[in-house]
Amino acid sequence: MKPHLLFIGLLTISLSAYGQYPTDNSFPLPPNFQPRTITVELRPILIQKGKYYFDNRRVKYEDVGFLLMAVHDAKIDRKMKVIRTLKDIRIPLGLLPLLYARQLNQPTSFSAMQDQAYFFLGYLLFLYAFDGARSLVQSSAIKRYNEVVVQPTVSLQPGNGVNVGLNFRF
Repeated sequence: MKPHLLFIGLLTISLSAYGQYPTDNSFPLPPNFQPRTITVELRPILIQKGKYYFDNRRVKYEDVGFLLMAVHDAKIDRKMKVIRTLKDIRIPLGLLPLLYARQLNQPTSFSAMQDQAYFFLGYLLFLYAFDGARSLVQSSAIKRYNEVVVQPTVSLQPGNGVNVGLNFRF
């Protein structure tokens, strides 16, 4: 098949296909549509031996991310941004050994094999330290969340008189 005909055919198909709904109101929602809201009571997250427990269930850090965002605390938001940045940096670093191995030919001398082994061991140690730093930031974010959730709040509710209430969140 000729390349220019293939290009025109693929261009025609791509222009006629839509990957997303249009932004205007041409796809209306049903009249009885009600968005479903789920409320979750904010309770402390228990940390035991590097494992997280919420509501007596073991959870991963990714599962409690919505709880951390629900608090709207500046320190927690900053730590979550650091965690996302570390995660985004780590993904491309996974390709580093592949690129290194692609550049190498089969090592023939002992020193070349030794250099290759040092590179891979150093890379593994670097990733281990990187993941350790990320887990430290995660645990500090959860500790800050627990501080915010457990601290008492004082609220004033004006009415016929001055009402002062002390509210503990557990």
